[in-house]
Amino acid sequence: MGVHHVPFSDADFRQYLGRGRADIEGSALGRTQGGEAKTCAGYPVYLAPGNAFDQDAVANLGLLSAVDLAAGPALRYWRKTACDAQGRFVFRHVPAGNWIVITSIVYEISAPNFSNPTFANLQATAQEGGLLMRSIEATNGPNDVVLTTDDTHIGNFQF
Repeated sequence: MGVHHVPFSDADFRQYLGRGRADIEGSALGRTQGGEAKTCAGYPVYLAPGNAFDQDAVANLGLLSAVDLAAGPALRYWRKTACDAQGRFVFRHVPAGNWIVITSIVYEISAPNFSNPTFANLQATAQEGGLLMRSIEATNGPNDVVLTTDDTHIGNFQF
């Protein structure tokens, strides 16, 4: 489990349980240095309660794959969906309140070929991108959120 500076209490999460009347719809996008558009297509999107415990948990979140470690006992209160092919996501019927939206934009880039003749036909790749997150105060009804590379929490973005 991740390091938490705020004690966990189920009482702090009760308002985030069950069905609500808010819908959170959004997208995550960015552009490479070359101008190519990138989205969160196919990557998970998490909706974490925006209380003090989860704000502390995500403050040190480095990789989307480490969500279960960062959230610890609060993970059961998080919601999860995935970005569609256009980089859009939706969370329907959530309680109104402060939420944290978390996703990633990650893509591969070609690395230069090795100068060693033994590896002349080897194409190396590297991953670029990183984690995006943004807080949203959701009200009953539709709520739109757009995560961009301005919302980069950590990573090696080359945008």
